Amino acid sequence: MTAEEKKKTLDTIGQMLNEVIKRGEEKYALAKSTYDTVDRHCTKLDDDLQKIEDEQMIGSTRVSEQTPTAEKGQSSQGESRRGRKKRTREEDYTSDSLQK
Repeated sequence: MTAEEKKKTLDTIGQMLNEVIKRGEEKYALAKSTYDTVDRHCTKLDDDLQKIEDEQMIGSTRVSEQTPTAEKGQSSQGESRRGRKKRTREEDYTSDSLQK
């Protein structure tokens, strides 16, 4: 292999590497966007469900008298009903938190 052929091969490899990096960054951005969208909708569903449960407890004393709050499946503070950690709007969605 001549020096010119080696240089051409290295340039081709460099271009391919740059393309792979670019596509990887696009995949990451798409995955992060999808995760944020799904998380936002799950949070909204959790909030709506909580509002409905609160309205049922206020509207009907029969429901609140039957079972104490702890037995209704309410999780500890800071967790949603599905057991995942509730996120605040200000919380940063880093790649570390996306992997959990």
